[in-house]
Amino acid sequence: MDRPPGFDDFAAPPSACRQMMFWSWNGAMTRERISEMLEQFAARGIGGVFVHARPGLVTEYLSEEWWQLWSHALAECRRLGLECHIYDEHAFPSAFAGGHVMANRPHVGAGRLSCVPGDRPMPLGGSLVATVEPEGAGAPLRLVHVPEAASERMGGRPFVDILNPEATEEFLAVTHDEYARRYASAFGTTVKYVFTDEPDLRGGDGFHWTTLLETEFRREHGYDLRERLLDLGFCTPASPEVRFDYWSTVNRLFIESFARPVYEWCAQHGLAFTGHYWDHTWPSPARQPSNMALLRWMQVPGIDLLGFQFDHRDREKSAKCLVYAKEVASVANQLGCERVLCEGYGGRGYDMALRDFKPLTDYLLANGVNLNVPHLSHVSLAGVRKHEWPQTLSDHASWWDEYRLVADHEARLTYAACPGRTRNRVLLLHPTTSAWLHYVPASFDATASTRLDTAWMEALERSQRTLIAALNDRQVDFDLGDEFVLAEWASSADGRLTVGRCSYKRSIVPEMTENLLASTVDVLRAYLEAGGILFALGETPSRVNGRRSDAVRALAEAHPQRWIRLASRDELARRLRAEVPPRIAAADGGPLPRDLYVLRRERDDGTAVLVIANPFEQDVDVRVRVEGERLFVLDTANGTILPQASEPCEGGQVARLRLGPSGCALWAAVPAGAGRPDGTARDVLAAEAPTGAPFLAPRPSPSGDTRPKPPCVADASPRPVRFGAPVVERMQPNVLPLDYGDLTVGGATQAGIAVTAADTEVWRRHKFEQNAWLGVQYRRAYLDRTFPPDSGFSV
Repeated sequence: MDRPPGFDDFAAPPSACRQMMFWSWNGAMTRERISEMLEQFAARGIGGVFVHARPGLVTEYLSEEWWQLWSHALAECRRLGLECHIYDEHAFPSAFAGGHVMANRPHVGAGRLSCVPGDRPMPLGGSLVATVEPEGAGAPLRLVHVPEAASERMGGRPFVDILNPEATEEFLAVTHDEYARRYASAFGTTVKYVFTDEPDLRGGDGFHWTTLLETEFRREHGYDLRERLLDLGFCTPASPEVRFDYWSTVNRLFIESFARPVYEWCAQHGLAFTGHYWDHTWPSPARQPSNMALLRWMQVPGIDLLGFQFDHRDREKSAKCLVYAKEVASVANQLGCERVLCEGYGGRGYDMALRDFKPLTDYLLANGVNLNVPHLSHVSLAGVRKHEWPQTLSDHASWWDEYRLVADHEARLTYAACPGRTRNRVLLLHPTTSAWLHYVPASFDATASTRLDTAWMEALERSQRTLIAALNDRQVDFDLGDEFVLAEWASSADGRLTVGRCSYKRSIVPEMTENLLASTVDVLRAYLEAGGILFALGETPSRVNGRRSDAVRALAEAHPQRWIRLASRDELARRLRAEVPPRIAAADGGPLPRDLYVLRRERDDGTAVLVIANPFEQDVDVRVRVEGERLFVLDTANGTILPQASEPCEGGQVARLRLGPSGCALWAAVPAGAGRPDGTARDVLAAEAPTGAPFLAPRPSPSGDTRPKPPCVADASPRPVRFGAPVVERMQPNVLPLDYGDLTVGGATQAGIAVTAADTEVWRRHKFEQNAWLGVQYRRAYLDRTFPPDSGFSV
């Protein structure tokens, strides 16, 4: 065997395995610019686009002109062999349809409950709900309902109440149904995904609060929340149960009113719901009570991990990223989702170089995230647009002509690592509902006891993040278990806990787990009664559904040989490595060097694909033991596949792993007799597709097909890299940027004013809050605005 089976297109992966660019339509769009950029994307190995209306868009959103331009983009994508996907909003957060939802249904706006001291003025539009005097406050405090304010970022209107089903109904009608009416014939082929971007609660400095929420709370829990506001916002003996009830209702409404209806709409139309919620600050109930519970309602669950959040030169800064990478990958593993999306790279700044892309790419792939949507490719950098979330992956960047190196490396990693399954054998409970009992919004953080709650939340985040990193550094293969996912998908038999498609040999209750759902107690009881082994750190959970309860303690005492309390993370890691031996380890059986990330995907024929990423600034040289009879190294730089030198050992092979800073190895470990019975290669991206979404599994061209491949694939062969001094070529007439100047507006002159300050001053003098193109234009609100004859300015 000179190469493993199932890798025929490794050198030139198809469009489906390639990056899908976050394409920022942020100017006056033209067919010529659309065609020009799509041709550039294809030439640089990008597989498709998400058409993303963005601040600065001059063309009216959802107008007939918009649809004509979108149709042109779709036709051009078909011509070039690219995919063309839907972004569901004008800017972000999703769900307001560029202002159309609130314009059509003005009663579905969001609101919050804020705490206002007596010596401060009432917020604009606020109405008094209650006056309370919590212990330690020193004076009465007003609890005020504050409607969401209108914002230029929301088309000059308030944001919607994401918990209101009417808002989602209008959102789907205005946006999704209009795409379906025009492009249904392309759904599942050229158009596969609908991307949603950070739809969230609007609590601000308080609690999300609407009449609908009050009504639903009373119906669900049988008491009036207004009578328990002291318990909700401050610290009383009854606070945990009231807070649990509040977040339980919010979580249910978020799923029932938004996540599930959009998921079902996509399923009915042959599309995959994807994108991400506010995932990067677990635990964050003020944004969404449970990120994982929402991700369950996506055919392609996703996160965002932007360039400023991950730094390959700074381990500690990047540590939080692993929590939400594990959240999304765990849901995907459990529900059988082959693709996992990330909106990546963005916000790093114009100094981001080509070498800065690869570490994040490798980190994502090694953590199971295999559909990269690079943020951001701006159509225009005119005016204020150049300041909007730089950098840009477009012809404005000096390295753009060399970007294919990044795109092909990632495409080959994705092609190899998508098929098969990640079979993790340990489940770590994610204590999200414990955080619900302690969350206090900023305006309520007014007493010593509430400040203790805030400190407890910070300690919980730190504890879970540290445990996740410790298990990763010891090559323990594990998933996170969200309690709501467990309630729906968990069962037990023969000492194993099954969650969807995953089967776990060991389970962990982490430290600081104070609360469990009643359904989780039932799941753990069934698991222990079936012979399962559970490791517990810290104190035994003392609450069930927010109420004091001895149920968990009694369960632990009933199974003393299977509910095993451990004293430390180190002891936990040692027990897990002994009882669930890692499938990849150092040659002596010990852990690999710290901060390596390993993905193991097992294909139907038993071949295991290993992605081993070293995203930080360290050198690695270690002998590694892996399962398998033969090893192959897949070179993502040139598309070659060669045998990897190795020595047989008990149960596998030992090979030398050498990685420089930001290095990544891609290996295939082939067992004896691997390959399909008929001797043909396994179809890449054809097996393991999620139920009901066969379009996610495009089949490669039949062997021997000589049809021309699209540009993004056809030019994937290695090519030389130019070294030496760069060649500078003027593409357009030169301009002379100025930082300061003299501004005359409204009859007054300001000398030596900074250009950015002058820009703001001009817009304010013309009755705008700021530069209008930083906002979202509802219909033609900016274009049709009139000004008096003496308006204008000079510089």
